[in-house]
Amino acid sequence: MSVARATVQDRGYNGLSFRELAKDVGIKSASIHYYFPSKGDLGGAVAAQYTSDFERISTGCWPILSIRMPASGNTPTSSGTRC
Repeated sequence: MSVARATVQDRGYNGLSFRELAKDVGIKSASIHYYFPSKGDLGGAVAAQYTSDFERISTGCWPILSIRMPASGNTPTSSGTRC
């Protein structure tokens, strides 16, 4: 999910591709389609994650970010929460 989210942030929803996402994660696109049959399903899951993060932040419980260096570049990813 974090790679899909970063892709949407960088390229927008139209830039989200099952094939590219699978390549970035190192799996086959069929594996992503198994859990998210359509791009809309994947986009909905990314949006739900945004909503969940917003709710945690607005109630004082937020993700602790760490900087990881994936192959595609420097992307902040959640490594836990502080409540």
